[in-house]
Amino acid sequence: MGVKITEPVVYFNLTSGISTRNYRNVVESLDLENVSASYVSSLSAEFDVTVKYFLERYP
Repeated sequence: MGVKITEPVVYFNLTSGISTRNYRNVVESLDLENVSASYVSSLSAEFDVTVKYFLERYP
């Protein structure tokens, strides 16, 4: 599987409040590729920018 499958899983986990430490358990339980903490952190940072933009645009 590739990034196209992994990214939505990471974004779902972010919005569900699953901690970065627990991502590996969730991703492995779905038989997806191993996801590093740095990859999750980078997606989280991108997601934060998107959410901030949305919140500022639609207060």
